[in-house]
Amino acid sequence: MALRIARIFQRWLSFLDGVFFHERCRVCSKLLPPSVLASEHYLVPTIDIPKAICFECWRQTLACNPTIELCPMKHPGSLPIASGRLYTGPIKRLIYKLKYDDDRLLAYDLALLMQKAWSLLADDEQVVLVPVPLHPDRLWERGYNQAEEIARHLSTRIEVPVESRALKRIKKTQAQFGLSRIARMQNMSDAFVGDSKFASGRHVVLVDDVYTSGATLSEAADALLRAGAASVSAIAVCRAVLKDAAKFQPKELSLTNVSK
Repeated sequence: MALRIARIFQRWLSFLDGVFFHERCRVCSKLLPPSVLASEHYLVPTIDIPKAICFECWRQTLACNPTIELCPMKHPGSLPIASGRLYTGPIKRLIYKLKYDDDRLLAYDLALLMQKAWSLLADDEQVVLVPVPLHPDRLWERGYNQAEEIARHLSTRIEVPVESRALKRIKKTQAQFGLSRIARMQNMSDAFVGDSKFASGRHVVLVDDVYTSGATLSEAADALLRAGAASVSAIAVCRAVLKDAAKFQPKELSLTNVSK
């Protein structure tokens, strides 16, 4: 309870800071220009202007291109995963602040990084976005699901609906950070259940913040397929690599190399 009160107090301080002193960059704390000057400041089309990151830090987030890969946890071709950027530099701080500092404005900026990655997955099929869910206990503790926040902003940009009810997390898993690939697989085993009412016959694209080993996305995909989903692929803001997984690093693939 004390932690929640502290987060609410911190959120109000950030709000007052934004009202009286404009927003500050969530990475370097540099004062951002007023919104009326944003287009001139960023020198990019208005639709692509981040809301909470300064120009210099934003350029660092664009240092590498999006990729599409095959999940190493599943049979080749069974789960294409597109990711917007590598999990490095400013993106690490942005993901942390979204997940643990209640800075939900960042979900908008992170969704901007996913649009090119989406183009690697997009085809003629009618698809639906399904954010990777949190366990109810963790959702109550955090107050929101960061993957759902990102999915809703991405949905607005690509005009694809979100269906959060298609997947539930039924197992309270240990945090994945610091676990080996094998431990992640065991940790996520039977963690999800799909709802056939919302998944059956649908072409589902899972949405998450960080893709590392593929254990979470693989288990979520299996649950959706068991619930009758026609196909499953995934998209993440960024891609990290486990220290013990160098030999498992997947190749970057073109969409034509990915079997649905």
